[in-house]
Amino acid sequence: MGGGHGRYDGNINRHEHVRCVSCGKVHDVPSAPVEGVVLPEAPPGFVITDYRLEYLGICPGCRE
Repeated sequence: MGGGHGRYDGNINRHEHVRCVSCGKVHDVPSAPVEGVVLPEAPPGFVITDYRLEYLGICPGCRE
Protein backbone atom coordinates (compact mmCIF):
# COMPACT_ATOMS: atom_id res chain seq x y z
CA MET A 1 0.00 0.00 0.00
CA GLY A 2 1.21 3.50 -0.70
CA GLY A 3 2.17 6.04 1.90
CA GLY A 4 5.76 5.04 2.60
CA HIS A 5 5.04 3.34 5.93
CA GLY A 6 4.94 -0.35 6.79
CA ARG A 7 1.51 -1.35 8.11
CA TYR A 8 0.05 -4.58 9.43
CA ASP A 9 -3.67 -5.16 9.07
CA GLY A 10 -5.46 -7.22 11.72
CA ASN A 11 -8.56 -7.51 9.53
CA ILE A 12 -8.11 -10.74 7.58
CA ASN A 13 -11.46 -10.44 5.76
CA ARG A 14 -11.51 -9.13 2.19
CA HIS A 15 -11.58 -5.33 2.31
CA GLU A 16 -9.95 -2.26 0.80
CA HIS A 17 -8.50 0.90 2.34
CA VAL A 18 -9.03 4.62 2.13
CA ARG A 19 -5.94 6.74 2.90
CA CYS A 20 -5.94 10.44 3.71
CA VAL A 21 -3.54 12.16 1.31
CA SER A 22 -2.98 14.92 3.88
CA CYS A 23 -2.16 13.11 7.14
CA GLY A 24 -1.77 9.48 5.97
CA LYS A 25 -4.44 7.94 8.23
CA VAL A 26 -5.78 4.68 6.83
CA HIS A 27 -9.27 3.26 7.35
CA ASP A 28 -10.87 0.01 6.22
CA VAL A 29 -13.72 0.14 3.71
CA PRO A 30 -15.83 -2.80 2.51
CA SER A 31 -14.69 -4.45 -0.69
CA ALA A 32 -17.09 -4.10 -3.59
CA PRO A 33 -17.06 -5.82 -6.99
CA VAL A 34 -15.35 -3.73 -9.65
CA GLU A 35 -16.64 -4.14 -13.17
CA GLY A 36 -14.34 -3.99 -16.16
CA VAL A 37 -10.95 -4.36 -14.46
CA VAL A 38 -8.45 -5.53 -17.05
CA LEU A 39 -5.37 -7.16 -15.57
CA PRO A 40 -2.08 -6.28 -17.22
CA GLU A 41 0.00 -8.84 -19.05
CA ALA A 42 2.23 -10.43 -16.43
CA PRO A 43 5.99 -10.81 -16.87
CA PRO A 44 7.08 -14.20 -18.24
CA GLY A 45 6.46 -16.99 -15.71
CA PHE A 46 4.39 -14.77 -13.40
CA VAL A 47 0.70 -15.53 -12.70
CA ILE A 48 -1.52 -12.72 -11.40
CA THR A 49 -3.99 -14.21 -8.90
CA ASP A 50 -5.62 -11.12 -7.35
CA TYR A 51 -5.53 -7.34 -7.11
CA ARG A 52 -6.18 -4.71 -4.43
CA LEU A 53 -7.53 -1.19 -4.56
CA GLU A 54 -6.57 1.77 -2.42
CA TYR A 55 -8.89 4.75 -2.30
CA LEU A 56 -7.43 8.20 -1.64
CA GLY A 57 -9.20 11.13 -0.04
CA ILE A 58 -9.10 13.72 2.73
CA CYS A 59 -10.25 12.70 6.22
CA PRO A 60 -12.72 14.79 8.25
CA GLY A 61 -9.97 16.11 10.55
CA CYS A 62 -7.89 17.42 7.66
CA ARG A 63 -10.93 18.94 5.92
CA GLU A 64 -11.57 21.22 8.91
